[in-house]
Amino acid sequence: MPTRQQTFDTVVNALRKQGCRSIKNERCFYRGEAGLKCAVGHLIPDEKYSPDMEGLTIYKSASNSLSRVGEVIKQEGHDLILCDRLQSTHDSYEVDGWERDFRKVAKRFGLVYSEPQDA
Repeated sequence: MPTRQQTFDTVVNALRKQGCRSIKNERCFYRGEAGLKCAVGHLIPDEKYSPDMEGLTIYKSASNSLSRVGEVIKQEGHDLILCDRLQSTHDSYEVDGWERDFRKVAKRFGLVYSEPQDA
């Protein structure tokens, strides 16, 4: 099971390397064009991904129960609340706002934030 720090580092490093949001038709996608992935998309193993996951959030909005995406993330051992928050970073901010929000996420969850290597 990955720790919160490992989940955070995986997502942050993957998004930094990617350098852009995974958007298709003005919507965020777990798997976008040209191999792009959103924050949570980087945590979904290829063999567990299905296009019908697109448009789902981790939680079913009305019941707070887990969606299919949430079930996969839970099976992979990731902290659901942290993943949901990292997804918000990807979906709500342009790339130039990610680092500021990564710092906030790290502080909120008691994690270590490391500056980008090329900074």
